[in-house]
Amino acid sequence: MKLLWLQAAGCGGCTQSLLGAESRAGVLAQFADSGLDLLWHPGLSEACGDEARAILQAAADGRLPFDILCVEGALLRGPNGSGRFQILSGSGRPLIDWVCELAARAAYVLAIGTCSAYGGIVSGGENITDACGLQFDGDQEGGLLGTDFRSGAGLPVINVAGCPTHPGWIVDTLLSLALGALRAADLDAWQRPRFYTEQLVHHGCPRNEFYEFKASAQ
Repeated sequence: MKLLWLQAAGCGGCTQSLLGAESRAGVLAQFADSGLDLLWHPGLSEACGDEARAILQAAADGRLPFDILCVEGALLRGPNGSGRFQILSGSGRPLIDWVCELAARAAYVLAIGTCSAYGGIVSGGENITDACGLQFDGDQEGGLLGTDFRSGAGLPVINVAGCPTHPGWIVDTLLSLALGALRAADLDAWQRPRFYTEQLVHHGCPRNEFYEFKASAQ
């Protein structure tokens, strides 16, 4: 499956978290071994400038098929609904326009982190940038794509929420999609994968055994 990753308004912490995934060979090698082809990521790919914009334009036009769109960071709709608080560099177009076009082409759309899921810390306070999530605006349904949005596979936005989100949650969600093992019924009321929201983070921690056996840091 081919994957595109965009970063909207945020700190990039979810990407930093992803790079710490529990994988001996590194998360990108894990993706490759699992049949996930990372077409472009703004911080991890070599392509930049005109070359990067060409990739995104080809994907938006349908000339470069892809399966999964991951969006990290809140979506800025201001000022006055123009989206011009965040322009994709060199394109002259608001990032939210790119997100909408690419989401319409994707089989699956993932909000990576609380900012892209619900607006997060970027939408706090007076929210002068009119920041929101992909399909939620805080605790209200809607967001940038609207309540009725469904991806090509018939799913709403999959919210891999967390600040930053746990790397295992990102990896396991993507691998579930690659295996065709994630359905609408596998999402909770906030459109988060149930495999991690219906248990405590503590229970899934790979270091939990040290706690269970009362092994000290020493």
